[in-house]
Amino acid sequence: ISCLSQGKDAAALYLPPEKQSDLTDEVVSHLRFVVPEASTSWSGCYEVLLAYADRWAMPSLSNFSTLHMGKDAAASVLALHRLLVEQRQPLQKKWRWRGVAENPHQEAPTDELPRAWPELENALYCYFQGNWFKTEDDGGRLIRGKTWQNRQFWHWLGLGRPAEELAARLPHLAFTSPPPGGEAAPDLGALASFVGAIAVLRAGGCLVQSLQHGSNSRLETLAALSAGLFEQAEIFAPRCPSLQKTYLVALGFRGLQPGLLQALTSTVSKELSGKQSPLVLDSWASQADPLLLARFAEWLRQPLPQNLTATTYVHYLRLQNFNAESHLLWSHCSEQLLESMEANQPAVEPEVLQSSLSPRE
Repeated sequence: ISCLSQGKDAAALYLPPEKQSDLTDEVVSHLRFVVPEASTSWSGCYEVLLAYADRWAMPSLSNFSTLHMGKDAAASVLALHRLLVEQRQPLQKKWRWRGVAENPHQEAPTDELPRAWPELENALYCYFQGNWFKTEDDGGRLIRGKTWQNRQFWHWLGLGRPAEELAARLPHLAFTSPPPGGEAAPDLGALASFVGAIAVLRAGGCLVQSLQHGSNSRLETLAALSAGLFEQAEIFAPRCPSLQKTYLVALGFRGLQPGLLQALTSTVSKELSGKQSPLVLDSWASQADPLLLARFAEWLRQPLPQNLTATTYVHYLRLQNFNAESHLLWSHCSEQLLESMEANQPAVEPEVLQSSLSPRE
């Protein structure tokens, strides 16, 4: 198993907690000059998808299917759509997406109330109901209490269907993040999302796993699995000044033997129910590559590149104003989108903020 290599943009600016909220508001405010649905989660999704677009956006594909899981599901759908419109329009016409997240309108009593979705992300859920994972309790969560609803998820995505239909449904790209809710630790939730995604990912596909900075106790396990099951695995750290996340990017899926899938599924289920310690899988990962975490720690200690302000970050991403009618939600929220775009006018002319920075440098 090979080690993780350094990502293409190997740094992020981490600030003290007391300075985070002000900078987050400033970043989002500047992003919304161009992107009405922008958020810090959206920016991270867009940045990592842009950096690796040459690997997942194959123009020769007859169809393009993607899977979006966890807290960042809606944000990653909207980020991918903008990227397809701006740079990969032929692929956009072949695109079909599916999402796995909680139902923001769930009425059934739960231990934790559904989180409030941003307005346009909520609209994405409301107007594309058929694209979202449905569960018997209408919660839409991959993890419910101590139960991992993996069988229902795999059946929903298409396993067990005729081969021709299944071939069109398996995703070329999976964007996963820890599931919402407090039922499982974020790290175990990230592992559950990862295993669920590779179970349905097609051979040659790519996977992006969102990891919360400072909460990466399962990184070694995820890294070892990625390095063994994919041709290439990297850590990517976005340049968004207020985003406390890194991304595990796995490229070129080699496929998964049924026996290994069964073992991973059993392990995640036992960990959720408390019947097995996380040390079992983590011990295997440590033996697979004993120096991996040490190399990752060294990677984090490397000097930061030039810090980006909220204003220059928009130009670093090279976002463009595209026709409002091209927005994924235009047919449902046209007035809302127009009002948002008219309200968010740049405070500084673009030519004043020209930057030589590029996400591909």
